[in-house]
Amino acid sequence: MIDGDEYTVSIEGPGMSIKQLVSRSIATQVLWAVFRSEQLTTPSMAGVGPKLTDAVTQFHSGGPIVAKSVRELLGEANPQRIPEKIAVFAVYLKDFRGEIAFTKEQINDVFKEAHEPQPKNLARDIAWAVKLGLVAIKDGAQGTYYVTNQGMKLVADGFPEDWRTSNKASAGGRPRKTKRKDADEENNVQA
Repeated sequence: MIDGDEYTVSIEGPGMSIKQLVSRSIATQVLWAVFRSEQLTTPSMAGVGPKLTDAVTQFHSGGPIVAKSVRELLGEANPQRIPEKIAVFAVYLKDFRGEIAFTKEQINDVFKEAHEPQPKNLARDIAWAVKLGLVAIKDGAQGTYYVTNQGMKLVADGFPEDWRTSNKASAGGRPRKTKRKDADEENNVQA
């Protein structure tokens, strides 16, 4: 298991009996799914009842944890570039709000919540995060993404410098204008 812990999830009912070993991360997602179906009407933590938050909080770390703000997660992960921030926000939505998938609008809202400057072109930056393997496009759901295992690991590791230097890919787009030395020198000679 990736998380180092193994949990048994079992579902039994008429005509069905499933028993599977899963990681802590998957077990947490199962808890979210089970409790959300019972009591949630909104996708945000604000609508989550105490039964769910207590159960997931107790389970997620093997004991009680204090809820983490998006600013705290940013401080721990130390993202430098916008795609890295997008990965941090995707992990925040997944781990602390129970959102396995996210949209551009949700990421935009988390930028606001974190009091981070809004990206000028969020669609381009999400595409860059996809290119870096931090998030991926959810199959069959246009405009919906999820954080990858690599993205979760890098957020947890704090985006090591060696990863940044080996992934200097840019978002693409137009090349920047540069001043031509020859034109400047010609203007100085004529004057």
